[in-house]
Amino acid sequence: MLARKVDSRQKAQAHVKRAGGEAHVPVLMRQAPLIEEVQTPLCEWFRVLGRSGAISANCAPILQAARRSFRQIIDPQPTSDLSMRLCVDPNAASGPPWPPPHFRGLSHLVYAGLDSECSLLLDLRRRRAIGRFSPAMAQDAEHWQRVIFPNAVGLMSEALGFTTLHCACVERDGSGLLLSGGSGAGKSTLALALARNGFAFLSDDWTYFSGAGAQLRAWGLASPVKLLPDATRHFPELGSLKPALSSNGELAYELDPEPVFGVDHALTCEPRWLVFLERRDSAGYTMTRMAPHEAAARLEVDLEDLPVEFSAVRESQSGTILELGGRECWLLCYGEPPSEIAQVLARFCSNSPHAVPREAWRAESSSKSARTGPDIIRRFTPTPLVADLRAMNCAIRLETNSPAVLQQVCDAVGGRRSSETAPQRFLWRLVSDVGADSHLPWSAPSGFSANGLLLENIGQHNFFAVDAEARIAVGFVAEGLVNDPEFEKRFAARLVSATLAAFETAI
Repeated sequence: MLARKVDSRQKAQAHVKRAGGEAHVPVLMRQAPLIEEVQTPLCEWFRVLGRSGAISANCAPILQAARRSFRQIIDPQPTSDLSMRLCVDPNAASGPPWPPPHFRGLSHLVYAGLDSECSLLLDLRRRRAIGRFSPAMAQDAEHWQRVIFPNAVGLMSEALGFTTLHCACVERDGSGLLLSGGSGAGKSTLALALARNGFAFLSDDWTYFSGAGAQLRAWGLASPVKLLPDATRHFPELGSLKPALSSNGELAYELDPEPVFGVDHALTCEPRWLVFLERRDSAGYTMTRMAPHEAAARLEVDLEDLPVEFSAVRESQSGTILELGGRECWLLCYGEPPSEIAQVLARFCSNSPHAVPREAWRAESSSKSARTGPDIIRRFTPTPLVADLRAMNCAIRLETNSPAVLQQVCDAVGGRRSSETAPQRFLWRLVSDVGADSHLPWSAPSGFSANGLLLENIGQHNFFAVDAEARIAVGFVAEGLVNDPEFEKRFAARLVSATLAAFETAI
């Protein structure tokens, strides 16, 4: 257990004795109470993108929401590819409307701030997640299906061996039709129109790919379809509904397509056709064959880059894209309504020869092409400023992007210590975040721990996370809070306390 029920004053005195009488850090530690490990006695198993996933919780509504998002596995499994421990804190008072989620991450740890009291921590290295939620969020099944589970699986997909691409997918007779294109190209509306023309709906925004060659599979989640307000022109069923703010701040309809539109839903297929969509102002349409290298380049450029430790995943993703480039790839430029284009594509797929897709095109240069997708979670934030510290009996390597962080953290642990006197035991990577919420006064901290992971967030945008086994802590703090005199007490001291507890667990 990472954080133990131990009197903090006694623990601090024990550290002082071992460290030869250092007094600065124990004083701060007494202001940073230790965090109890969460208890999650309820557990069920699910099929998540074809993988086995174990979800444990202390609240039945969370598991009920999981049954809406994933296919339940009745018999307990000896092992799981993905595990989640999700805890409801009865003292958390937050309620709807929920803000858009906030994502940050360094190394293998990724943070999802769902609001000021609700958050997730994902460990990509060991494919596990822990989370803390208010009772109101735990009971909001729609929010789990629309926001929490899709984002958790999406962030974990790379670690599970998937290639995640921004495209829609529909399925017929086991074969998949992929629809790719930029924002506003019509992927969602066309996917839904195709689902009303003999296809099953698989995904409208993100599609996950696994395997290679003949085993290449496309996967979707049972998440709502997202339609912009102008979709009422094409789908009269929306007339009785009201759009709402989506997780990215857009006004949109987000709904389950099966009951609203009466379409079938599929979870997996073998991708066969890949159509890139481009809208045009004039009526009509043109459909031209796209060269494999161009199709692969279009897919590759949208992917986010990965840290060095996930280089094997990057190679796998490039292989998947090469496979997709070797399928039937087309460029569709159109100005007709989605219902008419859906009929065009339905006829095209019906008349397409039922042959095994041709061998994937290969090119040495494609696997080395640059990726320019947005660094949404700031995983490539440089941390060039370095200090070697010692907090009690724990040697720490601090890396940061901020002189203010460097100075305040050094003050919190009583100054710098030479790395020559003790081996490095813990790595801290702390980022001063220009884009984060920096409202003062400081929000009350919310913390929890499980399975050797600890997460403490201060408001929605500021956090630190500790992995006891990997001996690493990462954190993002708003630039305005870093420069506040309270930073040493409200952030740095609590990080020291959590690290020392983790260090004792790891040794």
